[in-house]
Amino acid sequence: MKISGYRRALIACCFLWASAPCAFAQESSIVIKKIDREEAERLALLNNPSLLASLEEIAIAEQRLKMARHLLLPQLGFDATATGFEAERSLVVSEGFGGVVLSPSDNRRLYLGRGTIEQVLYTGGKLRNAVVLAKAALEKARSDRDRTTFRVIRDVRFAFLDALSAVEKEQLMESLAKELETLRPSSDQPGARLIWEDEKLELEELRDQTAAREKRQTVFALLRSIGMDLSSEVRVTGRLDDQELPKKLPTLNESLSWAREFRSEYRTEALESEMNATQVAIALASRSPVVSLAGMSEFLGNEFPLRTNNWSGMLRVHLPFSWDNWATIRERKAQQRKGQVRRVEIDDAIGLEVRQAHFKLASQMGILSKRKEHVERWRELYARARASMRSTEDRLELYHRYKMARERYFEAQAAALRARYEFEYAIGRDLP
Repeated sequence: MKISGYRRALIACCFLWASAPCAFAQESSIVIKKIDREEAERLALLNNPSLLASLEEIAIAEQRLKMARHLLLPQLGFDATATGFEAERSLVVSEGFGGVVLSPSDNRRLYLGRGTIEQVLYTGGKLRNAVVLAKAALEKARSDRDRTTFRVIRDVRFAFLDALSAVEKEQLMESLAKELETLRPSSDQPGARLIWEDEKLELEELRDQTAAREKRQTVFALLRSIGMDLSSEVRVTGRLDDQELPKKLPTLNESLSWAREFRSEYRTEALESEMNATQVAIALASRSPVVSLAGMSEFLGNEFPLRTNNWSGMLRVHLPFSWDNWATIRERKAQQRKGQVRRVEIDDAIGLEVRQAHFKLASQMGILSKRKEHVERWRELYARARASMRSTEDRLELYHRYKMARERYFEAQAAALRARYEFEYAIGRDLP
């Protein structure tokens, strides 16, 4: 059966009409998540691999502290054995099978129950220092967690600032393009028309190439920093004007004092120094005698109830002697001296970082203040001069100057906010 061309067209239209709702439903099912700075920080703290790993390090350190404390408790043991044997003469079975004496007997079964207890009385401070070392390791893990948290927040703030700057830059280009359309000269002004087209081409290149590319790249970087899939649809919300700068910049001495108080590197280094000193004490204690008290009680027999009861008590003194004790002690002391040198290095590095960040923030805040005043003056001048100027070339020249002023102010805003985040990371706290 042949189908006419009219019927083919009718069938195709019906097919397209039927499939259109499905396509619309598929597009409408895409969920676009709005992300502001607070949400980005929250997601980063939940999903960052380094931060999650630091939490596991804390859990490991907590278990090691429990293990160290358990070494101070009495060590209890209980074992039960049932032995079947055939002996022509007396024999002693191996320690793994109870270490008992088996004699020739008609009853070829032997049952044994044994309980032991051992308490260490003196180790020269080795066990006590092991607990101190485990506590310091736990505090160090928490300090590392705090340092990782602040670094993650700094990185996600940078990524969010870049993404927000790209969005606002695209909006700025669109606003300037609309403003330029109001200055379109007539066709009888070839010189002014050429100048106008140059401005339009420049804006289109910035909007369609530079701004769009930066927007995609910065959104990908933001998604990666907050732990979301790179194919996720997100919309960055907020404005650069909402990210306030400090009204008063703290002095350099205040900044250095805050850094020594809040930077986790100082606490981490202090804990490492404590751990090195504790390891030296443990190495010295390895030369001390170990005194322990042990007791044992056992029941044995060929049938139940077990009527034979043996017990024993023992006071044990162990005098260690090893050739590598002095080498271990010297190694621990060298590590302790190395930590002291590193502490000075950390103090110098953080001091330099604070000074550089303080200078940069002060400089960027000064530039932003001047740029803001400059763009306000240009905005007033542009609004007054547009109505009074008759020459299109003059209005386009004024527009070009006004556009440059707005772009420079936008760049100064982003640079000042980045300098603020760098300064807050350098001092280890957020500015009030």
